[in-house]
Amino acid sequence: MLKVYQKIMAGQVRDESVNTQASIVKIGEKYNQFQHKFGQEISQNNDAIIQELFSPTFKKIANGDELVGDRTKLLSQLQGVKDFAGKWTILSQEIIPSKDNIQLHPSVLS
Repeated sequence: MLKVYQKIMAGQVRDESVNTQASIVKIGEKYNQFQHKFGQEISQNNDAIIQELFSPTFKKIANGDELVGDRTKLLSQLQGVKDFAGKWTILSQEIIPSKDNIQLHPSVLS
């Protein structure tokens, strides 16, 4: 079994309020739960989770190469990884909200 340890560097909106920080951490937690359950083949509504976590214009880029051009192709890409590597486990060590130019949709701040 492949074990993946990762730190999620979640995007931070310009408003650095405590509520915003908590929302960003919550998104990181949801993302890790999604990845873990997918990797362990635990039943979940992947389509609904992807729509909640990823914008329609989402792109997945690794080492400068675009792996996914929009969120509708994410499940296929993740399935390809699982077919190649097998099951995986996500163990969150720490989720650190960080400053960058990413802005959260207002719905995740409520």
